[in-house]
Amino acid sequence: MVQDPQALFLFKLEDLMWQNRIKSINELSEKTNISRSALTALKKGESKMLHLSTVYTLCKEFNCGIDDLIELKKG
Repeated sequence: MVQDPQALFLFKLEDLMWQNRIKSINELSEKTNISRSALTALKKGESKMLHLSTVYTLCKEFNCGIDDLIELKKG
């Protein structure tokens, strides 16, 4: 059985937004063309599925690696 994503992963979108002075999901959505609902779910750690294109676009926008966006929880 697949566990809840919140139990497995730490999503660090909020930290990246703060570091890059992006004040809202709406602003990030406009910059990346990723839906607000997808970004909100990722920010809250509620995303159950991530498209590679979404991960790529966010990494490109923030000039970061995947591990800067998503971290596997130890445990």
